Amino acid sequence: MESTPILKTARLLLRPFRPGDAPALLEILGDREVNRFLPMFPLENLPQAEAYLEELLDAQRAGSLHWAVCRREEGFPVGYIHVDSGESRDLGYGLRRDLWGQGIVTEAERELEKRAAKKSGKAAEKTEKAEAEPENTEAPADAGEAADAPEE
Repeated sequence: MESTPILKTARLLLRPFRPGDAPALLEILGDREVNRFLPMFPLENLPQAEAYLEELLDAQRAGSLHWAVCRREEGFPVGYIHVDSGESRDLGYGLRRDLWGQGIVTEAERELEKRAAKKSGKAAEKTEKAEAEPENTEAPADAGEAADAPEE
């Protein structure tokens, strides 16, 4: 069983949910527009958010991968992202509406992609191939620098 690891990007902290995150979940999932395409109804109040948080915490304890998406300087959840533990490995996310259009979910998703590639060994294969094939002009001169560069 895998636990949800803490991940960091230039702007974000992706961390497991923890007790006390219910007000943030209410702010995110209480917004009808944020919830428009989600397979659940908007949360209406803090007790509903607390109950939903307990479900998330239980899922995390069972090995499900759910991250609270936080801005690094705050550590307070502004969104969430998760990877389905089933065969589909579907990606789901939600983000406070006032933060839409800033690339936050894209940045979080790319960090999850890097983590998955690293776990599977595919990132190392890509790096080795980029370094070994000089005609690959799309690869940075030092393939490792791409992983460290902040994304615009």
